[in-house]
Amino acid sequence: MQKYRAPSWFERNGDKTYRLDYHLDKDSVVFDVGGYLGQSTADVHEKFGSKVYVFEPVKEYADKISERFKGNENIFVYPFALSDKNETTTINLFDDKTSTFKSGQGQTLDIESVRISEFIKENKIKKIDLIEINIEGGEYSLLTDLIETGLINDVENIQVQFHDFVEDAEKRMLELREKLNKTHYLTFQYEFIWENWKKRPANMTAEVYEEQSEYDKNELRSSRKEVIDLRIVKEELEGSLSQANEEKEKLKADLYNTQLELSDYKQQFKKIQDTLVYKLGKSIKNPKKAAKELISPKADTPTN
Repeated sequence: MQKYRAPSWFERNGDKTYRLDYHLDKDSVVFDVGGYLGQSTADVHEKFGSKVYVFEPVKEYADKISERFKGNENIFVYPFALSDKNETTTINLFDDKTSTFKSGQGQTLDIESVRISEFIKENKIKKIDLIEINIEGGEYSLLTDLIETGLINDVENIQVQFHDFVEDAEKRMLELREKLNKTHYLTFQYEFIWENWKKRPANMTAEVYEEQSEYDKNELRSSRKEVIDLRIVKEELEGSLSQANEEKEKLKADLYNTQLELSDYKQQFKKIQDTLVYKLGKSIKNPKKAAKELISPKADTPTN
C-alpha cells in the first residue's frame, strides 16, 4: 500500500523539506533511531550542527556510520537498537531494510536491544529536541515505553514512520496517536510515510491549543488539497500524453500504409517503364508499328 501513498510525499520533496523543518542549533539533541548508513544524521548535522545520537543494531551499518563521522565529537554511534526492553533478538535483512517483524528471504542476525527509557536516564539526557524513528515496526513498542514512563514530555519533536505490516498496525497507530495528542500536536502527516508530533507548550491554554490544532488541521487540509490539485494536473497531463501517444501511433500506421501504397506505385511505374523501354526498343526496327502499339496495347499482338 505504501507505494500508493508515497508519490505526494516525493512530489513535495518531503525528505528535504518537512524532515528538516525544525528550529535546531548546535546545542540541540537529536536521536536518529534506525540510522542505517547515517544519511539522516548527515542531513541534520550539516544543517544545524546539532548533537546526534545514532542507533543502528546491524554491525556492518553501524561500522560504516562510525567511519563516516570519524573524528566528529558531536555524533555518537551506538551499535544496538532502542526498544521497550533489554533483550537479544533476531533481525531480518532485506536490501536496505531491516526488521524483527518481517520474515522471509534474506539474511538473519542476532542484535541487541536496549530499553530507551533506561538509556535516557543512564546518560542523563534531560531533553530531546528531535527523535527520528524509522525502525520497521519497532516504533510501536518504543513510543509506548516513552509514553508510559512519562519521558515523552522531554521530547520536543517526534518524527516517526509507522509501518503497516505489523499485526494490528492501524489500530495500534491510532491508539498511540490518541495518547500523543495529550502532550503533542500534529504538524505534518503522510500516513505510513512520515508524521511529526510537536510538544504542546505548558502555558498553552485549552482554548489556544484547540485554536492552534484547528490551524494545524487547516494547514494539513491545505497541503492535502495542494497534493490533490497536483494529482489532478498530473492526471490531465498523463491523459494528454496518452492521447498524444495514440495520435502518434495512428500517424505511424498512416505512414506505414502510405509507404505500402508508394511501394505499389513504384512497382506499377516500374512495369510501365519496362513496357516503354521494350516498346521503344522495337520502334527502332519499326517506328510506325511501335507508335501504333503505344497508342493501342492490343497492337502488341501480331496480326499476320
